[in-house]
Formats: sequence, C-alpha cells, structure tokens
Amino acid sequence: MSSSHGIPHTLTGMPFRTKDALKDGFPRFALSSPTLSAPFRGIRSGLRAHDVVAQCEAYALLMPGAHYFSHITAAQLWGLWLPSRFDGSELHVTAPMPRRAPRMAGVVGHKATTLLSEIVLDRGLPLVSPVDAWRQLASMLTIEELTEAGDSLVRRKHPQATQAQLGMAVSRHTGQRGVRTLRVALGQVRAGCDSPRETRLRVVLVTGGLPEPRVNAVVSRPGDPVRFGDLVYEEWLVMVEYDGLHHFSATQRAADIDRLERLRAEGWLIVTVVAAHFKDPGLIVARVEAALRSRGWSR
Repeated sequence: MSSSHGIPHTLTGMPFRTKDALKDGFPRFALSSPTLSAPFRGIRSGLRAHDVVAQCEAYALLMPGAHYFSHITAAQLWGLWLPSRFDGSELHVTAPMPRRAPRMAGVVGHKATTLLSEIVLDRGLPLVSPVDAWRQLASMLTIEELTEAGDSLVRRKHPQATQAQLGMAVSRHTGQRGVRTLRVALGQVRAGCDSPRETRLRVVLVTGGLPEPRVNAVVSRPGDPVRFGDLVYEEWLVMVEYDGLHHFSATQRAADIDRLERLRAEGWLIVTVVAAHFKDPGLIVARVEAALRSRGWSR
C-alpha cells in the first residue's frame, strides 16, 4: 500500500537508498515527498531523521565496511551527559587504518591512528564502546564537561562502566591529544550520581575549597524507609540538595518535600540549590560553607 505521495507506508518510517527505490519502480517525483527528509545524498528517510539514532541509521546505508560511529556521536548514542551545544551536530565517523576518513556533508570524518578502540554493535550500528567514546571527547570538552560525561558512565542507575575501566582508558591515551584533560577529569569522576547538575554541584563545592561530600548516600535511620541525600556531609549533618523542580511530577514533588521535612526533624541542615544558582558558583560555596561552619567545620 502506498501513501498519497507514492512512497509505500513501509518506507516512510525507515531510511532507504534512492537508487534502490528507483530500481524497485518508485516514481522519481515521490522522492521529493514532503513526508521524507534527505539526511544524506542518496538517502531518504522519515521526518524523524533529525534524531541522532535515525541519522545514524540513515548514514549506515552508505557507511563503508569497517567504518564506525565515534566521538560525540557515539557518546550521544550511549546516552552520556553532554552539553546542549552538541544537539543536532554532524555525525562523527571514524575509518580504521589504513583507510581514508569519510568526507560527506553532515559527517565529520576521523582516521584512527591506533587500534585501541573497542568496536561494538548497538541497535545494529557499529560504534566505539561507552568508555572509548568518553576517551575520545577529551579534545572536545572542558574538564568540567568531561567529568560530567564520566559520571554518567558510572551513575547510580544503569551504569555502563566502572571507574577502573575509565582509568584503563586514560592510561591507553598517553601521548594523545587531551590526555591532561582526561587525567584531571578522571580524578573528579565519582560513582553514584543521578544527574549532570549533581556532578557540577559537587565539583563547584570541592574546587571552592570545601570537603568532598558523599554522593547519593543513605541518610535514613536503621529500620526506617531508605532515604538518600544528593550530596552528604554526614559528620556535620549537612546535606546539599539539587532541586530540578520541572523534572518532578506532583507526586514526586510531594514525596521529596516529605523526605526533606523528615530529615530536618532528624537534625539535618539542608541547603537547596536550583539551576539559577549556578550563575554565581561562589554564592553556592558560601552558602554551603556557612552551613558547615554552623555545625562545627572549619578550614
């Protein structure tokens, strides 16, 4: 069955090569249908092709054998925490030695200079492993951004790597561009975070000269329902909470309010930080420092 624009419904939701469509008898005018996009020359796809997975599926029809997705594209496919400036960016594709890097509009080509990367298949797409994707970002991200990306790999829910694996990746990167950034970021990566804002908040506190808090530590008393704190200074009963506000449903919001009220009743001093506070990191440090000092901490 065909759509009103001459393309079978089975093709409007998946990428296909124009030469294959023409060979199968589809009219040339149908390839200009408004229901299709042209993510790459010689490829048509449904309008969802702006999604990175759909873009990769479309390019995979043209990808030479042994080439693979890498760098920012692989990191996006694995779900690493990345700056929004990379949303909708060109695809990064690497050719192994001695092949030439791909050259095409919409694609940033790389040529592998080593055989260190582990290549895996995910959703039918060839790409570097999550750890190697993180390693490749060293020349593209700041230390803070690379720390956030590293934390996303060892996050509390659905981790994709261990800190030991990240350390091994850094040791393999010796002599390559960005190795200093990798080493500094590795030293700041901590397992157990739930969001990039939590990571950023922790780094702000530590670089501001405050003690390093425990990440998503259990703060409930024995026998009580398990409760966690975002960033916890257990010795001083001080807790720093990042409040995402818009990420909560009404039910989640109510449960969070109840949790914090119970913790305050148990003696915890809670400092709440929201996104707008990151405009002045020094003020965040000052607020948390004041809370710690009120509980007996000193520099």
